[in-house]
Amino acid sequence: MRTPSCGGPFSFFAVGQVFSNLTEVFTAVFRAYQQMQYQAFTVIFGQALIVLFTFVAIGLDWGLAGLFGARLVANLLRLVAGWYLSRRRFIREAVSTDWRSMWYLLKESFPLGINMFVRRFIWRGGIVMLTTILNAQAPGQGDLAAGLLYGPIRLVEQMRIVPAALIGAILPVFAQQARLQPQKFRKTLAQSLKLFIAISLLLAVLMTTLAQQITDLVLGRGLAGASAILAVFGWIILFTFSNQFYEAALLAVGRQWVVAIGLGIGFALGAAATWFYLVPMFAAVGVAYGIMLSEGVVFVISTIALLPYLDKREMGLVTLKIALAGAMTGASLSFFQHGSMFFTAPLGALVYIVTLLVLRTFSPQELEAAVAMVTFHKRLRWIRRRLFKLDAQGMMQGGEVRDQGSEIRDQVFVEGEQSPVSGLQSPVSGLRSPISGLRSPISGLRSPISGLRPRHRPGRGDLGFAQSDDRGRVAAEPGAAGG
Repeated sequence: MRTPSCGGPFSFFAVGQVFSNLTEVFTAVFRAYQQMQYQAFTVIFGQALIVLFTFVAIGLDWGLAGLFGARLVANLLRLVAGWYLSRRRFIREAVSTDWRSMWYLLKESFPLGINMFVRRFIWRGGIVMLTTILNAQAPGQGDLAAGLLYGPIRLVEQMRIVPAALIGAILPVFAQQARLQPQKFRKTLAQSLKLFIAISLLLAVLMTTLAQQITDLVLGRGLAGASAILAVFGWIILFTFSNQFYEAALLAVGRQWVVAIGLGIGFALGAAATWFYLVPMFAAVGVAYGIMLSEGVVFVISTIALLPYLDKREMGLVTLKIALAGAMTGASLSFFQHGSMFFTAPLGALVYIVTLLVLRTFSPQELEAAVAMVTFHKRLRWIRRRLFKLDAQGMMQGGEVRDQGSEIRDQVFVEGEQSPVSGLQSPVSGLRSPISGLRSPISGLRSPISGLRPRHRPGRGDLGFAQSDDRGRVAAEPGAAGG
């Protein structure tokens, strides 16, 4: 009997990945203009197409080639959508022959490519080690253990979309402030790090204490043995969420090589420990311990690199308060381990939030900023004013936070107002790059957030994501300095 070839499906998969990676070029344009609603649209559009085409391929029994072909077509259409939005709303693409600038961009982005490559090995290499070691002891044992391990890994990898989306919004602000407003960058860095630690610790506590219920609900009772692995991955979230934030912060100050070095050291230590001790001793759970070790090494190295930009005493006190809130949450959930997850999870979140408020972990200004991020439909804003004690103009009583948008958006993207960087030289026009620490070779260009205007056309909506007075337009000051 002839064995079907896998060359065709793998070719479809490879080409589909090329289309997916090319879409990130237009995603970078959306982030540069801080218009992430377009990024969200392309992601949702692409994922919806993948699901739709996958159902079609399964229904028509097209096999593996049909599944990968469905992804290829979906990624191609997502690429076309990103290109169309970038061309119509922001800037037109053009062929460049500036090889010096290309080399500069390649050199600056090379550490980021290494980071993605090494991190993928950290998260997937353990599966190969697990199957190799256990199958050598007993044929088939490694495959069964890998089945228990793969479900928790995929679940946590999907959860990493949350910090990735937040970082997409934070990175442009970090890059601008690190170059033009160093003191404000330190303040923003500390506040953002506080938020990331608080979110990641809550998720870690919930996933650890509710591992059995989550496994039964998401993976099924047949994989009940994966609950112990998922409990370990809960604490890996605490490291990996923070590491993604650290990577963006170090990129903003031109120290992206620190993350690459940390990942290299973490991968070497984690792989050695997994191969020689953790898998032979703990089987599938040992792979989770190895990933935790690798991410923990990256966390320590990145934290040390960012200490000069942080108030050590303040961050230590904040970390202690957040840890106490996590301990209180874990203790309260221990009494309801056998209850419904739909009751215990909201209860744990409530205890966590109340404890943080009682300990005054967040300052009044930070709470006001959080309130400003809560949006309601215009017909329901009376609820917002009633809950948060806002006046008719959307001002918190005794505060300075407006009801519309964030401070950065108001400063940069409100049409008719002067851009805070429009009268200054572009960060990439002869000054030191805000994300590289090197002198930029790209001269004579204006900053994409100071001298360009998105190609919005009057009377057209923004795909239902943005209002007409908040479309990412930048008013360039007459006579603003160019390159």
